[in-house]
Amino acid sequence: HFHSYFRLSCYINGLGVAALMMGLVFSGGHENTALYWLYPFPLVYFILFDYQKGLVANLFIFSAILYLLYQPDLILADYRIEEKSRFIASYLVTIFLSFVTEYLRYRSHQELSNINYQRQKQANTDPLTLLPNRRFLDSVFFVNAHREPEHYFPMVVVMADIDFFKRVNDTYGHDTGDHVLK
Repeated sequence: HFHSYFRLSCYINGLGVAALMMGLVFSGGHENTALYWLYPFPLVYFILFDYQKGLVANLFIFSAILYLLYQPDLILADYRIEEKSRFIASYLVTIFLSFVTEYLRYRSHQELSNINYQRQKQANTDPLTLLPNRRFLDSVFFVNAHREPEHYFPMVVVMADIDFFKRVNDTYGHDTGDHVLK
């Protein structure tokens, strides 16, 4: 988060995790318990990437693990057939549950972002004229104009004051006054 290479570091970490997983499957780990140590890693891929890329990465890694498990000549470990079948079923469940969790987290984040945006827009807009209000100037415009002056200057500002507008409201009613302001 502190530099512009965040995505790259996620991909590098993802490759490191994949290498660790393949090394565990290959060696069998301590007393052939490597398969048990693989269960947290599907969640890691969903954390490093989003729910879509995480699913692709998990299915790719799962395919590589399956290939190694069913090519016993390529690995040092000796897994029993029961271990393999239990691992495959439970690992797929772990991937599925991790996917659902990450997808729901992503959707709730999107929904909260949309609500936040709508509330900011509402707070920074005059409800009658739908023009930006003074709060908009303080919280959005001046900050952005200071950050990127080439996008905002030169500029023309028009301020208007309607003298004796209270008479319009008193004579014709507030609905007509609102219509005039719009």
